[in-house]
Amino acid sequence: MVLLERLWLRLTFRRRPRIRHRLSPFRRTYGGLSDTEVAWVDAIRPLFDTRYYLHAHPDVRHSPLSAAAHYVREGHALGYNPAPWFCDEGYLADHRDVAASGMPAFVHYALYGRNEGRLITPTADISPSFGATPIAQVEPVAQDG
Repeated sequence: MVLLERLWLRLTFRRRPRIRHRLSPFRRTYGGLSDTEVAWVDAIRPLFDTRYYLHAHPDVRHSPLSAAAHYVREGHALGYNPAPWFCDEGYLADHRDVAASGMPAFVHYALYGRNEGRLITPTADISPSFGATPIAQVEPVAQDG
């Protein structure tokens, strides 16, 4: 009887093994980023095109960082474009003060450039397959005057 009670107690109140993930979701997103880089990732996330970024740069799929975090940490230095409608090289060429600041071009655009009305250049590989319309095909909207 005592053995059955002990067995029942052991099975009822046994410790469950802890499941530890290799990388938690937080580390997968922000793994090792500084506070400034985390703020930059949060700033670009609404404008960042993850689908395009992963399609254009397949090596990023194996990174422990999210696509946006990869862009902030490494991608901008490698010349990776964050969206088909935004060319890093074009933005930095048009706005030399941004290039001198050392801030990633897309981060600057998300934080300041949009509000300042700075012009952007689309990438050379912009195509309707990503749901975007090439700039040359955009019809002007008639203004009522």
